[in-house]
Amino acid sequence: MSLAIVSALMAAPVALADEAGAQPRQLSTAQSLYGSEEIQVEVERDGLPADGQTPAKMHIRILDSQGQPLQGEVPLTVTASAGRLQIPGAATDEAGLGYRDLDVATPGTQLIAKDGVAEIWLLAPVQPQRVDVQISTENSTVARGELTFVPELREMIAVGLVDGIINFDSSNPLSLSQARPDDGFEDEIRSWSRESGDGKRDTALRTALFLKGKIKGDALLTFAYDSDKPGRDRLFRDLDPERWYPVYGDSSIVGFEARSNSRLYLRIDKDRNYVMYGDIATGAGFSERFGQGDVASTQVRDLGQYNRAMTGVRGHLENDRGVLDVFAADDNLRQVVEEFPGRGLSGPYTVSNSSSAVLGTERVEIIIRDRYAPSRIVETRQLSRFVDYTFEPFSGRILFTRAVPSVDESLNPVSVRISYEVDQGGENYWVYGVSGQFDVTGNFNIGGNYVKDENPLAPFELASANATLNLGRNTWLRGEYAHTNSAINAIGGNIYTITPILTSGENVSGDAWRAEFGHNGARSKILAWYGESDAGFNNPSSSYLGGRRQAGFDTQLRLGSAEREFWELYAQGSWIDDQITGADRTQVQAGARATPIDSLTLEFGANYVSEHAGSALGNGLSIPGNLTAPYGVGVVSPGLGGGFAGGAANALNPGTGQTLYNTGAGWSGRYGSWVGNGLAGVAVEYTALRMGATWRPTDKFDLSAEVEQDVNHSEHRRASVGIGVQVQDKTRLYGRYEWNTGLSTVATSNGVTDPVTGNRIPSPYETNALVLGVDTEYMEGGTLFNEYRMYDSFSARQAQWASGVRNLWQINPNLTLQTGFENLEVLDGSGQQSTAASVAAEWRPDELWLINGRLEWRRADSLRAESDPGLPVQGYLTEGYDTWLSTFTVARKLNRDWTVLARNYYLLNDYDSDLQDSYEDRFQVGFAYRDTDTNRVNVLGKYEYWTRRDQALTGLLDDDNFFAGYKGYDKHVASVHADWHPNRVWWLTGRVAGKRQTDLFDAGNQRFTAYLVGGRVTYGLSERWDVSALAYQNWTPGGATQYALGAEVGYLVTSNLWLSAGYNARGFRDDDLTGSEYTNEGVFLRLRFKFDEDLFQGDNADVNRSLPR
Repeated sequence: MSLAIVSALMAAPVALADEAGAQPRQLSTAQSLYGSEEIQVEVERDGLPADGQTPAKMHIRILDSQGQPLQGEVPLTVTASAGRLQIPGAATDEAGLGYRDLDVATPGTQLIAKDGVAEIWLLAPVQPQRVDVQISTENSTVARGELTFVPELREMIAVGLVDGIINFDSSNPLSLSQARPDDGFEDEIRSWSRESGDGKRDTALRTALFLKGKIKGDALLTFAYDSDKPGRDRLFRDLDPERWYPVYGDSSIVGFEARSNSRLYLRIDKDRNYVMYGDIATGAGFSERFGQGDVASTQVRDLGQYNRAMTGVRGHLENDRGVLDVFAADDNLRQVVEEFPGRGLSGPYTVSNSSSAVLGTERVEIIIRDRYAPSRIVETRQLSRFVDYTFEPFSGRILFTRAVPSVDESLNPVSVRISYEVDQGGENYWVYGVSGQFDVTGNFNIGGNYVKDENPLAPFELASANATLNLGRNTWLRGEYAHTNSAINAIGGNIYTITPILTSGENVSGDAWRAEFGHNGARSKILAWYGESDAGFNNPSSSYLGGRRQAGFDTQLRLGSAEREFWELYAQGSWIDDQITGADRTQVQAGARATPIDSLTLEFGANYVSEHAGSALGNGLSIPGNLTAPYGVGVVSPGLGGGFAGGAANALNPGTGQTLYNTGAGWSGRYGSWVGNGLAGVAVEYTALRMGATWRPTDKFDLSAEVEQDVNHSEHRRASVGIGVQVQDKTRLYGRYEWNTGLSTVATSNGVTDPVTGNRIPSPYETNALVLGVDTEYMEGGTLFNEYRMYDSFSARQAQWASGVRNLWQINPNLTLQTGFENLEVLDGSGQQSTAASVAAEWRPDELWLINGRLEWRRADSLRAESDPGLPVQGYLTEGYDTWLSTFTVARKLNRDWTVLARNYYLLNDYDSDLQDSYEDRFQVGFAYRDTDTNRVNVLGKYEYWTRRDQALTGLLDDDNFFAGYKGYDKHVASVHADWHPNRVWWLTGRVAGKRQTDLFDAGNQRFTAYLVGGRVTYGLSERWDVSALAYQNWTPGGATQYALGAEVGYLVTSNLWLSAGYNARGFRDDDLTGSEYTNEGVFLRLRFKFDEDLFQGDNADVNRSLPR
């Protein structure tokens, strides 16, 4: 089969055609600029099994302008969103390609095409999914496509157990309510249990089973059931590096099967079709990531996009012609969508409903918006948990693996959007839907979806239809229509609406439609769009907000010969009209770029901007208008947490891209308007001329400059300078400084009225921005580098968890850097200014060491309203503060058996006002001992010190509460687990742990100390008999004590069937409380049975030896 090709000028990649088992064939190709270079890729077959080892062999050909193989050596860079790339002949393991990658300092895998020919393999991922592949040359010719990996049809494997127990207590357990359910040293069976009427006996039963393998020869069955699985634990379960020990001394790859928040998981696959019950993700980009098949992309289905994570039933049909998908869930989850601006730091960014948020349901995206029209999303990047971000240890907040800038290189604002589910409580309700996308002919594609959420507090209904007509290989026409029925948020708090126009809970409905035309050619590019939405249209998963009309175009035309490009003409424009408030904005840019010599590009053009603010209190372009909530979409109220470092004052409306509580930086008292990152509340209109130049003295260095001047007001101008350094093939350092007076949508070029004199004066608003950063071409959530693991200690993924740093700029094979700097002066004099800087480094001198650290700082100046009784606010609008964030990690493989790791997290907010500084510090050191020669001893241990000081903790508690005046805590935690197997008949396991916590209050401090010690010893008397003894004790000095003692005798009745009897004593004692003592004693009988796939093959003579042969 063939991999589609798209040149560097093309924005929309062409999907792979799926021809499972097809013979190689040449693909249709698209040449690079002026046909000077062309990439052809052939893949032997698609639809390979996702078994972690089968290779998809890609044969690459590089052709010149005459269609002949390009002679000589051509460097190539290959990246993939999943799986592992392997150069034929190179040894590989889970760490990557070793030294066959020609340039380990460049993202992706590098290889050489000799005389126009190269070959590389993509080893299958371990989960069925679609894998995005990209192949590029130094001349920016790019081939992009997709490979599909289907479930592996493997032989049946099964593992399961049945565990039943009967307890006979010798005393009436009336005091058991004082004890914890798991006072005993054995895990208690909770889900199914029965107790006798006199309380003397109880019975419990647990069953668990995992089964996976072929059925009927061409289908794959995956089944799992655990009767004792905890409910509402997490969705899309994954190993949480913060939950147990920092290091395990083991580099094994960890994978998960049968992900389900329910006790049951069932999935039947056939080719790319399946039906399942378990955790499901419906949104584009996330469904594919979890191996649940393709859904329509946001380019095709925007108005009708629906992004949820739930536990339910899903059916999926997929082939070369299209996709049909249905789902249904009976649950009480409610979706929340929150967005916060980047702050030049990696975090922490926290959600507002962390206490009720369901783990594993989050979808985290980086949003880049148009700096001139923030409601227009320029780019969306979907991130992967534990790859692009982690939940750092401070209250579950999100910490990214690199700093999130406030603006990108073009000064477009950057934000973090987090969609997640919360447990609403109450009765379950149904959420269900159907979607499909079908290729009617080779050039005509149609699709649609229908979704209904029967949440009684926030009902929601969505229907949409779309169609795409390909007028040629590089030209398309697309249209989409959607309708929503929803309700004003009936859930208290956490709503966007500032001045509701409808009673809470009242139903509203609305329609929306859009049309798009595009052409991506070698010498020309055209993109034009138009869309309308009613005021009642409401879908936060879409980029369209209700009550809008918007249109735009973007065109480019290159003139010249194949040997020499000289002229490039361009024109672009956008128009947004808020039908609720009457606000609108129009912007048109046009110009030409000339290249008189190869190293110099000149640009000349004009820019026209016209804005009408409309109703200031409901301005949908700046102040958010009335927004209904389909399923509990919300943002925390100011002061209750959420956002950067727990502050919600800068939370964004995902529809407008503007802040929820004002239009931006703050109130300008002298000129009587809100100003910031939106409209100023007054009309803006100007026409300006632009001129720019870019000089490239070498292939790796460029300088740029640009000026813009209002033709009607000489005092209104903008200027910028930039620098870029290509440090590696795919990595570029950049810097840009911009100074702006009057030519900004935060001000008016027509001037303002001085409230003192009444005269109209030129705009005093001035903005300044300085940005330094690193731009790396790679796939979000994909394989950035062939990271190697620490030798036999932990894998590359575990190393990333431990350090929280992801490679971006690799100086050499052993040293990696991340750098960033930005300075934003939003409004000169009366607005908030901010500066952020970050640096991170990782050093691996050899495979036994890992050393890395990160230091980030952000300064936000105070923003104060002027002392004027007529102003809507007084005093400080925002307090100034400094934020420091640092992480440091050291890991060392001491020898074959010992591994140690130490790490520290530190977060400080240093306020300018009298408010006490807040900080948190968490230090951990862990070790692992693995007896690699005899495998008789294994030990895991850790020590942790965690301290926090934050006056905001007091505000979350009632003044009459016992804990009023809570200021923070200090914690010390130590824990060691060990097992020893000296010979065949002896097994010893044990644990020692301790915790000391000091809680700080205004009235004084309180200290709590607890210790835990215990273990178990087992001795095998014979092949069928063994005896065990165990003891645990948990106590506080001078306080309560809990203990458990027991003995057990076991007998192997038959293979895998174990019968045991024993005696348990569980007790509680508190020296400070009279009568608070009890002891429960009694015998128990336990029957345990474990089984595998052989249990189901009793009629197979190869398995059941008792059958005649």
